[in-house]
Amino acid sequence: METEWLRTFIVAAKTENFREAAEKCFVMQSIVTKHIQHLRIGMLHTIFFLLGFSIIFIFLGYSSYQDLLRQVGAILIVIFGLMIIAVISPKFLMNARKNTV
Repeated sequence: METEWLRTFIVAAKTENFREAAEKCFVMQSIVTKHIQHLRIGMLHTIFFLLGFSIIFIFLGYSSYQDLLRQVGAILIVIFGLMIIAVISPKFLMNARKNTV
């Protein structure tokens, strides 16, 4: 999320008016609307991401594969620890990608 979107949202929430928020942020009213739409989409993605992981982990917790999950989790922790101390560095995990909206 962009900090400008958050700043616009805070001003819009305080003024409770998109026109006044646009004047205070020195942008057009359509920009205020777009910033709030981008925030809404970002929040929805975050909520669905968290719900998805929660559901998966709840169902996996009740499954009969708990020992296997513990072992896979331990292996992942060791791998990520080795990545942190730079013993291994897989290229596909080290690529940075920024989405522009």
